[in-house]
Amino acid sequence: SHLVLNEKMASLGVLISGVAHEINTPVGAILNVSRNLARMLSNLPRALGPFWKSETIGAESMARFLEEIRQFNDTPGKISSRRDAKAIEVFLDAHGIADAHARATVLARIGCSDLARLEPHIDCLREPAFLKLAETYGSIAQGVAITDTSSQKIADIVRALKYYARSDNDRVGAIDINESIQVALVLLRNHLKN
Repeated sequence: SHLVLNEKMASLGVLISGVAHEINTPVGAILNVSRNLARMLSNLPRALGPFWKSETIGAESMARFLEEIRQFNDTPGKISSRRDAKAIEVFLDAHGIADAHARATVLARIGCSDLARLEPHIDCLREPAFLKLAETYGSIAQGVAITDTSSQKIADIVRALKYYARSDNDRVGAIDINESIQVALVLLRNHLKN
């Protein structure tokens, strides 16, 4: 009975290791693409400068605000509320910006809800064509951040599975207790949320 249990555990370890390896390859590709997109996204505002044809805002102002939008979205998970959208609308109204409600909705959706950070870019917010560009840019920035965070979580899980798949041997030896705890926390993350 003990021998059968050991064989089952060894087979399970081999299976986990194989699955982890198969998952790891596409996750690595996703991480690389996500990081390349993030790099390209950070260069895009300056690259668009020569093509920007607005009489009300300059290319440098546009580039600074797009960079600010990217920074707003560097960390996924922050969701603007209706209260944020209303505060943005009041802010835009106070600055005499037309169609404040629709513009506030767009800004809230792309995570631009910090009024102090919006203040220096008020001229950009007056330009309807720029707002469409900002919405697209912000949505891409959010997608890049979500992809990077999600694939990083998958990579952490794969590393944890590989760690436990290798720990099924009968040898006795020194282990790094901190690493073991970190691996266990990664694998139990979903259960610990609740």
